[in-house]
Amino acid sequence: MRKGERTRQRIIEKSSILFNQYGYADSSISDVMKVTGLEKGGIYRHFDSKEELEVNAFHYAIHLMGEHYSQALESEGNSLEKLTAFIDAFRTLFEDTPIPGGCPIMNAAIESDDKNPGFRHHVRMAMDGLLLTIQKIIMKGIQKKEINPSVDPQYVSSLFVSSLEGALMLSRLYQDASYLDQMINHLSAYIATYLKFSPAK
Repeated sequence: MRKGERTRQRIIEKSSILFNQYGYADSSISDVMKVTGLEKGGIYRHFDSKEELEVNAFHYAIHLMGEHYSQALESEGNSLEKLTAFIDAFRTLFEDTPIPGGCPIMNAAIESDDKNPGFRHHVRMAMDGLLLTIQKIIMKGIQKKEINPSVDPQYVSSLFVSSLEGALMLSRLYQDASYLDQMINHLSAYIATYLKFSPAK
């Protein structure tokens, strides 16, 4: 990687943490200058606008999240175990892993509105990817007769994501992991009780 490419990547990595912790709108170019140690000209040499930097920083954060979930899922066996691994991996977001500030999709979704439809598009695409990850596990589990065929993958993925994101928000708001822990325990029981395939007798 050339020097210019390394500098651009460093700006993206530092900015992704800044934006995820303090918000995209509330973080100024001056803040980016502070965390990167670069002058304004040095930043705009690599990005045409703050908006372009925001999109690149967001995608980098999503890339980190994707790797985080992939590692968790690769270590497990059947579909039920993968679903459990997925929700367990969500627990680390309270601990600022893999990126400080919590879930980058939730944080960006709260900020994105009609005033910035371009950025909202990127956030929705990231959320689609998160939901699809769960849906694929469920659909494969149904095919392998590990998950009850009556289960609706779209409903369950929505249930998981909304429940986990809401619990994470409460845990971060009150700095109390119990909200997230309780929801993870609840969803683990849901997996074992309602999703597991039971052969007809």
